[in-house]
Amino acid sequence: VYIRQYRLGHSESQKESWFRRLIWFHMRMMFLEAFGLLSVSIIDIESDFLFHAICYAIWLISFNFNMLFNTILHHYSGFRNLNDVHDVTFHVKRLMFIIGVIVSISSGVFYVSYVWLCNNIAYALFSVAECILVGLNSGFYFLLVFEMRGARVEMIVSNPRYSITLA
Repeated sequence: VYIRQYRLGHSESQKESWFRRLIWFHMRMMFLEAFGLLSVSIIDIESDFLFHAICYAIWLISFNFNMLFNTILHHYSGFRNLNDVHDVTFHVKRLMFIIGVIVSISSGVFYVSYVWLCNNIAYALFSVAECILVGLNSGFYFLLVFEMRGARVEMIVSNPRYSITLA
């Protein structure tokens, strides 16, 4: 969806090799982000603390890079210049990126503080930061639905005997 969105804009940057490489890297980072988030959701701290921490770091790093890449591509594709809604979502994405980086760094500091000091306040602050980041993650990707007005999301469940379409 993002690749098609970037192609809607009118910009000479789309023809540049750096633009295509950034799209390629961005798409791979999205899979890495999904892996990290899914792993953090499945593996809790008590069952495997180190693996949970590694997956959390993978999710945070890839999410922040994806926000950065998305914002850069949104701007240089010319998509934000198509109408006012796209320009507003560009500024919202940029703000979410700035907030996300600050909260991500804070969560890392709180996480390390908890590990070294076993401080309950540090763990509580880490938990709050994690909740904020999950909300930012959902909100950032929900903006795509907001930007693509008139688009539909369909899920089709099929069986040789019958077919159900949920729209």
